[in-house]
Amino acid sequence: MRLRLRLHPNWSASNFGYSQNVMFNTSLSNQEKFRRFILTMLDIDIEEISNANYCAALDIIKELKIEEIWGKHNSKANLVGSVKTKLLMNHLDIDYHIYSDDFSIEKSFSAIGEIANNPKVSKILYINSIEKEDRCLEWHLDYVDDKKRLWQIDMIHILNDSPYVGKFERVAEKMNHILTDEIRNTILRIKWELAINKRKAMGIEVCKAVIKDNILKYSEFLEWQEANKNVGILKWEPEIPIH
Repeated sequence: MRLRLRLHPNWSASNFGYSQNVMFNTSLSNQEKFRRFILTMLDIDIEEISNANYCAALDIIKELKIEEIWGKHNSKANLVGSVKTKLLMNHLDIDYHIYSDDFSIEKSFSAIGEIANNPKVSKILYINSIEKEDRCLEWHLDYVDDKKRLWQIDMIHILNDSPYVGKFERVAEKMNHILTDEIRNTILRIKWELAINKRKAMGIEVCKAVIKDNILKYSEFLEWQEANKNVGILKWEPEIPIH
């Protein structure tokens, strides 16, 4: 989806109190004001963009037959991350955790080989982390969709003695229990602003900040992120019992 902001043909940035070069030469405070104005104009589209990307992700999963192919290799592929929680925004990624009773590197390569038969898969990165704490094989695939958008598909093939077995499935389930429309919109908005400002953050960081620490704005998140570096983000789970 391409968004267009339509203004009166005789209007310019100066109509809103900014110079023509507002995004480049004005003070930070003016940039912030202009950014907030633009975001206000686009407010109704945040959920729409996220939902469109979510639907596109499901189409890609179906096209690549990810779960079907892993199933043929006696493995279970569990969808996790932002697609599972419907919190997909600008960063187009699809995350799977895969488990096998008879785990083998050969099986992992075979499954990935079948998925990579699709010509839209343009690149594959393989990382062997079996001897590390994660106890897994990492597969990171680049996929180019019909709109020429680049997606990253992460498939983590996890040994059954890994400390991360079931963890992110559990996180996604808890997230889906507690996400309200307000919480979801706050998370999506912060993700959107991170992207347009070219700032990096893990999705789980944003979720933790909003859900655990009641962060409501992009500026608050930047302060929170600075104060919460290297504090075990990946180990966080929402505090809610799953029955």
